[in-house]
Amino acid sequence: MLSTDQWYRQLPLSLVSRTVPFVIPTLAILVLTGSEAAWVLRDESVWNWDQAWYGQVTLDLDHTRASGLTSWIDAMLRAIGDKPPLLSWLAQMFVPLTGLFGSTEVALLMLNVVIEFATLALVYSVSRRLGAGCVASLGAMFLCGGASLHMGLATQFVVEPLQSLSATGLIWAAWRSERLQLFALLSRVFFCVAVAFLAKSSSFVFVVPLLTYIVVARIIDDGAFKDSINLFDYFVGALALLFVAMAIAWYVISWTPMVRHFTESVTTNDISLLYGHRGFFWEKVAFWIGALSLSLSPSPWLLICILIPISIAFACCWKGGLLAIRALPKEALKTGLLFAGVLAGIAILIVVGLANQVVEDPRYLAPIIPVLATLFSWSLGVVRNAIATWLLVAATISNALVGIAFVHRLEHFNLSFASWLRQYEPDPRMKRMLTETVDLTCERNHQRYIFVGVEYYWFSANPAAFYSAKGLRPRGFRCQYTSLGYAEKNPQAAIDRLRAAKPEYFVTIAPERQVKPPDAFNQVNLPVLDMMAADPHFKLLDRQSPDVLIFKRIGQQPVSREEFRSY
Repeated sequence: MLSTDQWYRQLPLSLVSRTVPFVIPTLAILVLTGSEAAWVLRDESVWNWDQAWYGQVTLDLDHTRASGLTSWIDAMLRAIGDKPPLLSWLAQMFVPLTGLFGSTEVALLMLNVVIEFATLALVYSVSRRLGAGCVASLGAMFLCGGASLHMGLATQFVVEPLQSLSATGLIWAAWRSERLQLFALLSRVFFCVAVAFLAKSSSFVFVVPLLTYIVVARIIDDGAFKDSINLFDYFVGALALLFVAMAIAWYVISWTPMVRHFTESVTTNDISLLYGHRGFFWEKVAFWIGALSLSLSPSPWLLICILIPISIAFACCWKGGLLAIRALPKEALKTGLLFAGVLAGIAILIVVGLANQVVEDPRYLAPIIPVLATLFSWSLGVVRNAIATWLLVAATISNALVGIAFVHRLEHFNLSFASWLRQYEPDPRMKRMLTETVDLTCERNHQRYIFVGVEYYWFSANPAAFYSAKGLRPRGFRCQYTSLGYAEKNPQAAIDRLRAAKPEYFVTIAPERQVKPPDAFNQVNLPVLDMMAADPHFKLLDRQSPDVLIFKRIGQQPVSREEFRSY
């Protein structure tokens, strides 16, 4: 028995050994998510196309709840139509925070803060379960949370953070799945799969390989010891039933537009060519590898430093006794080689799949980030070299700190970051200009479209519709805004569309303020503006802003939305 003096001397060591594995990762998560929350609170930018659309749908769904449970559920199952709606479904819970923060955008983006916290916690948890030490697991967490693409998407109201969370959750559920009771396993798998497909339809790229791993693992080691079922498993089972039912219902209702949108996104057409270019397969592979490197860090050396221990770990596992053919399956399962091989296969599959497409948006790489972080921690757990581990973890932490300093304008770096990682916008001028325009044109509950003549990220139909939806609760209605046509090139087609709608208002940016030469989305702006200026059925209102022109219809009855849809 220890004396009082001996017990007292050993107490600090005992406290450290018990608290460090919990306190340090918690503090690290708070640093990464706290940086995201601070960015969200300080940013004054206007949400662009997709973000504004998701925001508008979220506010519409929140407003529909007042019409009763049946109307709300029906609106939920029909939301968006061609894209899975989980982001808008979940974001409704954060709308009431608008009163606390004084901003709808801040309130909705707090969902991303929660998603980020959960993703990083799962990355750390699965790294520890894979056998990585506390330091290596911290490195995985900083690699994921500090990746340029991951950090950038976490501050945008898009679906990729949810998709990354679902990928991390399914990775967590798949590892050691052979030890779970069938009910516990199915509960976790069905929940993660439902979340993945409700977040983004392309999630099959990681869902199918991980489900295959789970089946193979159960076959290889079906006699493994099974953990007992607990209350958590029953809770996850109930959530799984709810999410699976809603996923099936949404996909049944929205199957046709969803398939059409997915097909248009992956095939070569005039629209997809606006977001990429045709190229030879290996040229596209090289592009996506470069994009992946930039998505992790402005320094290409970080990807190389990650791939080296991963390659060594694969070699070590194979050299460590896997040459016996009969023992290969069980040894591969036991050492984690099979699991790591599946994760590596997912990363390769995503790159190869993207290389066969025209579109070159790096946000499609989002699910790779937690996959690489998990592989990274596994490799450090296999290699077990203290010096290498500390150096690599220091590199991941430094990379995260550089990204944080950049987005918060703490330091100017002459570095190239992922396109989605941007500094917060401190100037609210664009936001005020759009707010004033919406307030002037959405003065009553009219059933007709308002045309926006430009397609700028800070001024277009989508942000205008979102800003109208932000006033939905105090006004009791919102207005419909539309464009001259998506990437329209023919001025006459845009003019015909405008004349068919007979809108009450037409708003645009003053010609001297427009970007010249116009990009692919603004080819018809100036010809249509010239036509409006000469149209006797419209008058130009007094300018509230030097940047914005607002034309109001006079002397003719505008066309309703229903009549215009038939055009």
